[in-house]
Order: sequence, then structure tokens, then C-alpha cells
Amino acid sequence: MLISPVLLYFCASCIFEAQKNSGALTMTCINGRTDTLSVFPQLQFVFSEPLIDSSVSLNFSPPIGRYAAFLNATHDTMSLTIMDMLAGNTRYVLRLGNQITSKDGAILLPSQDSLSFITYPREQEPNDTKNLADDLASKIFGTISDQSDIDVFLCTNNSARGVFLQSINSQDSLYVVDGLSHAFSLDHPINPMDTIVFPDSLVRPLYVFVVSRIMGSEGDYELGIVTK
Repeated sequence: MLISPVLLYFCASCIFEAQKNSGALTMTCINGRTDTLSVFPQLQFVFSEPLIDSSVSLNFSPPIGRYAAFLNATHDTMSLTIMDMLAGNTRYVLRLGNQITSKDGAILLPSQDSLSFITYPREQEPNDTKNLADDLASKIFGTISDQSDIDVFLCTNNSARGVFLQSINSQDSLYVVDGLSHAFSLDHPINPMDTIVFPDSLVRPLYVFVVSRIMGSEGDYELGIVTK
């Protein structure tokens, strides 16, 4: 078990591959195969052969907060969990932090390959009024720090037909205010994932407000547009 910095995107083949003279030990990502990831990415890797190692360490550039990397009972799969929110709009590079060895003796070295990914943007404080609103073009992550905190976003994507809010470790909610100051909110109890579909009567520009609905439930969230 290992606790330290974060996650990753796999370019091209998504495979760490051993040198030809050391066998064919590979480490392959089986999810997260896009160039842009959440600031809370969760990845899973499979090894072409079971490892003799009891843990695998990882190095990230730039350095990040805490992560946990767990090998399964047969040492052929590793799950990576991010415990601290990553920086937004940032390119991360991942390498092995230690040599790993398969039960058949194949070796994979930290210098043999690397993986990279870019994170989606994060809100920029202060953004608690329309004049200070962050742009919402596709997807963005944020944090409600307390019950008085409000995050405001300007929907800049004209093809957007709605917005969704995914509460990550919180119970936040949202409402939309249009260019005529008409407000539209959820018409049901808040859920971990909520969506507001824009009615035809909405007049742009459209502002999305994210708020805490219950004291003590503040935390992180994912906000994005719906185009279909």
C-alpha cells in the first residue's frame, strides 16, 4: 500500500513496456483513456504478469497531494485513487517510482516510459457574483467552502441545452439565472447528480449558481453542460 500524490492519462498505447531483453512485463491502463481527466481521477492498471512486489510507488510531475495505490490479491492489477483535488488545466506526467519485477523475473524500470494527462479546469475564486463569474464551456470542478459560499459560472457554450451538477463529497445544489433575471431551480429533492434542462424561454446570457443546501454538507463538485 502506498500513499502520496495523484493520477494520469495514457497516451497512445497506454502501456508501460519492459525492455525486450527482460521479458514482456507491461503495465496497462484499462480506464481513463482520454487526454483530459477529472481533478479526482481514478485509474486501474493491469500487469501482463503477476508481480513479486508488495507495493508500487509512482512519481508525478508536478508533484501532487495524496494518492493510494493498491495491488489486488494476485498482484496483477493496481487501483489508483486520488485523495486530494488536482490543479485544474494542468498537465501531469506519471512515472514508476521504483523498479517492479514479475514472478517470472521480467523487470519494468521507471525510466522506460511515462504517461501524461491534462486536467479539466477548476473554479477561480472569487467568483461569487455575475461580474466575477468563471466561464463554463464544457466541464469544471469547484469547492463550496461553507454555507455562505456561492460559485457563479457564465455558460459560454451556445449549444448547451442544460447543466448537470455532480456532488463529489458534498450535498450541493444549483440554479440558473438568465439575462432577464429569471431564475430556474430544481423541482425535486437534491440528489448526488442533478440536471437542469434549459427551457426555451431562457434568454442568454445564462448564469449558473452553485450553493450549499445543507449546513455541514459543503465540499467538492463537478459542473458541466448538457448538449443533447
